[in-house]
Amino acid sequence: MRRRREYISMAEISLKALVDKTNNRVIFVESNEEFVDVLFSFLAMPVGTIVRLTRNQQPAVRVGCMNNLYQSVENLETIHLRTEECKTMLLYPRNGADKYCKKLKLKIDDSNRQEYFYCENRDRCKLLSYYRTAICKCGGVMEYSASLGENTSKALDDRDRGVFVKGPNRLMVSDELRVIPPSTKASITLFSKLGIIDTSSIEEKTFNMDVNEALNLLSRSLISKQPLTEVLLGQNPVSELSKEDFEQVSFTKHRLETASNQDGTIYVKLMISKSKNRVCCAEAGEDFVDLLFSFLTVPLGFIAKEKQDDTSKGSINHLYDSIQGLDAGQYLKTKETTEMLVSPKLAPGFGYEGQPLDIKEYIQQPYYRYWDGYFGHRLRTSDNPGASSINDCEVFTVKDPKSHLKDSASSRGFVNGQAMFTITDDLLITPLSAIAALSVVRKLNVPFGDIEERLVCVGKEEALRLLWIAYCTSESALTNAFLLEEQAKEVEIS
Repeated sequence: MRRRREYISMAEISLKALVDKTNNRVIFVESNEEFVDVLFSFLAMPVGTIVRLTRNQQPAVRVGCMNNLYQSVENLETIHLRTEECKTMLLYPRNGADKYCKKLKLKIDDSNRQEYFYCENRDRCKLLSYYRTAICKCGGVMEYSASLGENTSKALDDRDRGVFVKGPNRLMVSDELRVIPPSTKASITLFSKLGIIDTSSIEEKTFNMDVNEALNLLSRSLISKQPLTEVLLGQNPVSELSKEDFEQVSFTKHRLETASNQDGTIYVKLMISKSKNRVCCAEAGEDFVDLLFSFLTVPLGFIAKEKQDDTSKGSINHLYDSIQGLDAGQYLKTKETTEMLVSPKLAPGFGYEGQPLDIKEYIQQPYYRYWDGYFGHRLRTSDNPGASSINDCEVFTVKDPKSHLKDSASSRGFVNGQAMFTITDDLLITPLSAIAALSVVRKLNVPFGDIEERLVCVGKEEALRLLWIAYCTSESALTNAFLLEEQAKEVEIS
């Protein structure tokens, strides 16, 4: 399933930076909308895409337990998934804002190229798929490719540049990725915050950032408060959130007060070491594993939205807050593109009924097939007028890639309904096996008599907490989500 990553783009973005020579750190950079567009695009990226792009960076970066979830999908046989396409969906999740992100000057995500396929009975079935291996409702393989017509709308001039940010505009970006309108006052505020008194220690430098450095900046922004310093000046970074960093975070009060879903929607059986007060492993069915796997499809901005405070070690929360702090009329492109950053949704087809995170999904737009005298049959969308009117086109709908044959309207998840799984504390998932579960217990050096079985219910509150924990910490996700939270509640009650 792994695709080779090859960068052929030679595009670069120029950054002017003020550097504190004494402490060898970036104070801030100044650039146009192209750089800030790249930064803001981080928020639209699905977690699975971020894991795939960053896990082979040097030094390697771990996105909490998400790397283990990604590895679990890689190693899982497709017989345990509803369709073969489910595996591709989780390893290469689509970006709900891809039609905008493909306009970025530096395209970090190498999976944005969209392909379309239909079966040999396309004139009768009128179904499309994003996956060549999909099975149509007629039983045929959807292996015939279709091309999307180019946007024929009028070219925009330089006064209407930008993807998420209006151009032409110049903005300041602090070392911790706070995006600020440029002003002398803002500069002085940053100097004061960093304790810089002697301006002779300040040096102006120019950097040219290419796509690989932008990817490195994404990696550093997940775990560092100084990502610009680490990328531009080459300082030695940390590789993941530490346990201490995680223990400082908790959900904001309005989230903790949200009523948990106690109607038994999802139950998980925990195997707990009583003496160590930690989860050894868990046993669960499709509903809980669907939830865990769906974390890979969630946009990073959704996590930032649900966890709005300044306690996390990375800089993504500063990026998220910056959008809401900017004058929308002066700096932000449109209401639609801004909403894609501050309230991102799943790409069409990635949601499913009963998803506890309660994350919304973009509506799947129909495609229209028309005849191009030069290329033959082509596709277009309603926002790309093309060469002919919609009335002259055939309407094609996109098949749910999680569904089988005639079950084209299915809204179920990714996992086969008959499957049961073992989940380790750090979220490695394997098909249920008594031998594998006992092996986990032995590795933890826990006596069998010390094991206690406990059943927990997972609703919206628990799902959101587990999402945040899985993003933050690379170990003990289940323990932190279910046992430590119980202790905290007991302390509050007493």
